[in-house]
Amino acid sequence: MKTNRHWIAWLGVVLGLLIAVGMEAPALAADEKFPSRPINLIVPAAPGGGTDIIGRIFADALESYLGQKVVILNKGGAAGTIGLNEAAKARPDGYTLVISPVSPLTMVPHVLQVPYTLKDFTYVTQITQAPLIYAVRSDFPAKTAKEFFEYLRPIPGKLTIGADGYGSIMHFAGTRVFHAMGVKLRAVHFGGTGEIIKAFLGGHVDVCSGTVQALLPHVESGKVRALFSSIRDKVEIMPGMASVTELGVPEVETLSWRGIFGPKGIPADRVAVLETAFRKAAEDDRIKGNSSLSPQTGERLVHLAGKPFEDKVQAEYEAIGKVIKQLDLGPK
Repeated sequence: MKTNRHWIAWLGVVLGLLIAVGMEAPALAADEKFPSRPINLIVPAAPGGGTDIIGRIFADALESYLGQKVVILNKGGAAGTIGLNEAAKARPDGYTLVISPVSPLTMVPHVLQVPYTLKDFTYVTQITQAPLIYAVRSDFPAKTAKEFFEYLRPIPGKLTIGADGYGSIMHFAGTRVFHAMGVKLRAVHFGGTGEIIKAFLGGHVDVCSGTVQALLPHVESGKVRALFSSIRDKVEIMPGMASVTELGVPEVETLSWRGIFGPKGIPADRVAVLETAFRKAAEDDRIKGNSSLSPQTGERLVHLAGKPFEDKVQAEYEAIGKVIKQLDLGPK
């Protein structure tokens, strides 16, 4: 009798677990209206940088197409990997997304141990593509990119450059150009572009890397001189700034892009809702007409969704790994 009671109790526990699992499994599918509450968009950087600026522009426009607010959550640090990891570990219900620049996915994992892999994400869509620019304060002795590199060659490692983490795109893109031009700078790492610019303007680092959006106000004020960009084409809004083509090293072009990701396993119908909303938002005048996304800045709106986007990230991850070995950047 005692044994039977134990079996009955055990069966009760098992049945309870099966019922709980059965109720949980269709929980996402049962919610026919998506989204029915605000969506969190993690920005894996401190406020004030290009990714933060673009994330807020899209968040504002998306409300019209999702019927819900998109709430920005800044989670900076460790070259963007803290925010990426939080997104990867979130519940895969479509209510937590991350706007990620290229580096936490395709660059940093080659030089640092990160708590996620490329397979831990749902690939919603790429949204932008842009250059990085490299600048000095207006009182710097060199006035042009050519003078800048001539000034640096006799003093390898003496000057500093701000970057947003070891293996970040700022660090990677700058190192490619400096290596090709035969110069060397010491990288000083910060939590994001906003922190870099603050330290740069305060005289704590000699050279600043960042996005056009983040540095343009300081260039226009006359406090900062933009010297060169990371892309082959000219940036129209800064005609005096050299391209890598003009530097004679077009092969080191590095494009910065941003994409929208979620944790792996978001239901396909919800991914479709999100992807459509981002596509429509990109066609909205609030985004197309925003000066931060003007073609003059070198920024391009790009819509590449789903598997093609995932394939692009994987291909870049493999290609960048080879370059990082050549530059001897990692692992650390």
